[in-house]
Amino acid sequence: HHRDMDVAKLEQRLVDQTKRVDPTGVGAVVHAARVATEHGAGVSSEEATKALILAVKSLAAHEGGLDIEALSKSLTSMVADTTRQMTEVRSVISEGQFTTVFQPVVRLRDGAPHHFEALTRFDKTDLSVSPFKFIRLAEDVGLVAEFDLATCRRALEHLVGEVRTPSALPIAVNLSGRSLNSDEFTDSLSELLTEFEAVRRKLLIEITETVRLKDFGKARNYVESLRSRGHKVCLDDFGAGEAQIDYLKELNVDFVKIDGSYIQAAQKDPTNKVLLKAITGMCREMKVATIAEMIEDQSMVPFLKDCGVLLGQGYLYGKPQPEPTIA
Repeated sequence: HHRDMDVAKLEQRLVDQTKRVDPTGVGAVVHAARVATEHGAGVSSEEATKALILAVKSLAAHEGGLDIEALSKSLTSMVADTTRQMTEVRSVISEGQFTTVFQPVVRLRDGAPHHFEALTRFDKTDLSVSPFKFIRLAEDVGLVAEFDLATCRRALEHLVGEVRTPSALPIAVNLSGRSLNSDEFTDSLSELLTEFEAVRRKLLIEITETVRLKDFGKARNYVESLRSRGHKVCLDDFGAGEAQIDYLKELNVDFVKIDGSYIQAAQKDPTNKVLLKAITGMCREMKVATIAEMIEDQSMVPFLKDCGVLLGQGYLYGKPQPEPTIA
């Protein structure tokens, strides 16, 4: 709120409203505390507000309870920390402080390479968040579309160097569901693909579900436009998210990558193996190829083939490397 807002008046309105809807006529007791959202250089007022919202969400999930004064003190500290992380994320993206490494995806029947997945590694050794948290934070503060475009450009630039090799394989890049919700992002990606017309068909798109799609119709149309231009599309981390069946039903994709934890669970428990077979069977009926993550030893391969999985990825076939090579 603005500095000149009458907080006491707002408190009284809340008291009056809760009394009105409370059958006992008691309502709620309202307490308030102020939290400054001062922002430094490079952070706009809008971003400072986003930092505050993220901190509030984090505290809302806190178990054990906090009184209003403790909440105020904790929130002030968390806002400052979140703001710093936002600045860090923007710096990584704008200055290109990340590298791309490549991990092979192979056909399980013969171990032949099918394509590579481009993975991000951060150059800054003092980056205070993990790669996963980096992506989540970038999504929360509205910067993930910029990051997704940057990673797509890196992969396309690499393909320019590889395209002279007849055996050059496609490269898969991860795109956040939040990016696909953005018209600005999809327009920018289409322009980027046009810029790299000679190699763009070797770019495979993996859709992640860290943020749920808000508009399946819009996403479905864009996925169809990508496939019509020759791009294969993969649904990433299947089995890890609550909306995966919706994604599979609504989006016409070429591949489904089954989450590694789901693969490991299927090896240990017969019920999970039945579920894994059901997933691969459903995908087969839909003409969607399946990919298994986290294949670490040869003993996993016969198990996965028996379950109907077609492609695999993991340390057995190669760790992420600076160049797309097979071990």
